[in-house]
Amino acid sequence: MKRMFILSSIFALFTVAGYAQDATTALAVTEPGIWGSVNWGLVFAVFGASLATFGGGYGSSIGVGVAGEVGNAVLTEDGKKFGQVLLLQALPMTQGIYGLVYALLVIFTPIVDLTHGLQIFFAAFPVAISGAISGIWQGKVSAAGMQLIARRPKQLAQAMLLPAMVETFAIFGFLVSFLLMGIGR
Repeated sequence: MKRMFILSSIFALFTVAGYAQDATTALAVTEPGIWGSVNWGLVFAVFGASLATFGGGYGSSIGVGVAGEVGNAVLTEDGKKFGQVLLLQALPMTQGIYGLVYALLVIFTPIVDLTHGLQIFFAAFPVAISGAISGIWQGKVSAAGMQLIARRPKQLAQAMLLPAMVETFAIFGFLVSFLLMGIGR
């Protein structure tokens, strides 16, 4: 897993650097001087968008996987609980959505200089880290909720409320990243 991440990061660096060097639109203003013609602000901003997407997607995929394992076990006992199980399994997916929304905000934000690109890069850390951690834990709590509805189907509201508490921290991370991004300043 680590090797694949390192190789994909190296590939992304070369891809982004090539894109930033060829970009001539208003979204990619180049900086002359010591940095050459590469828009390093755009390079760092795209890395920030990638980091946010990776963190949220990583946490969501593990969380959904953990919940899916338990969900399949519940469904082998009672296939009529599919709707309840699906609802609980979908909860850890939101961290990936937060990372994706952050990345889309970056894509549609004009990156004018290195300082702005670095600001966007470092602003990605709260949504990426909180998404990765909370996605995993939300999946575990959702899995426990599935075990609850396996025995007591009428307690779906309680089974959904507990994973939603974990969701709060992903929302905080997204909010902080959005504010740190500095759109509209």
